[in-house]
Amino acid sequence: LKTQTGTVVGTTTTNATGNFSVFAVDGNYVLDATCTKAWGGLNIQDVIKTRQKISLLITFTALQNKAADVNLNNLVNIQDVIYMRQKISLLNPVQWTIPNYVFENPTVTLSGSNVVQNFKGLCAGDVNNSFTPAAK
Repeated sequence: LKTQTGTVVGTTTTNATGNFSVFAVDGNYVLDATCTKAWGGLNIQDVIKTRQKISLLITFTALQNKAADVNLNNLVNIQDVIYMRQKISLLNPVQWTIPNYVFENPTVTLSGSNVVQNFKGLCAGDVNNSFTPAAK
C-alpha cells in the first residue's frame, strides 16, 4: 500500500484465497502488487495480438499494454514483438526488463472500515491471458 506520492505505508501477503489485510490511516492509497509464482503464458498468439495492436487493428486494455511493454519503455511497438519472439525461442533477450507479472494499480480509499478491492494481473507478454498460475 502506497501513498499517492509513492511512500510505502504497509506491506502484506495474501492468504490462500487471495485476501489480504493492510492497516493504514484513512486516506487514498495505491495498491502495488507483486507475485512470486512461476511466469508463463507467452506464446505466438500473444505476438500476433501485439502486432495487431501496433497495426491499430485491435485495442488493448491498460493492463494488456503493460504486459506487452516487455522492455519497459512506455511504448508497445515492434521492439516488444521482437523480444517476445526471442523469449518464445528461449533466447532470453536482455531487453526483456519487465517483471514476471504486471498488475492494475488501483487507488483505494480507506475510511475506518474494510474495503473489498479486486484487481487484475497478467504475466509479462501474456496479452491474451492464457496463463493460469499454479496454486502455491
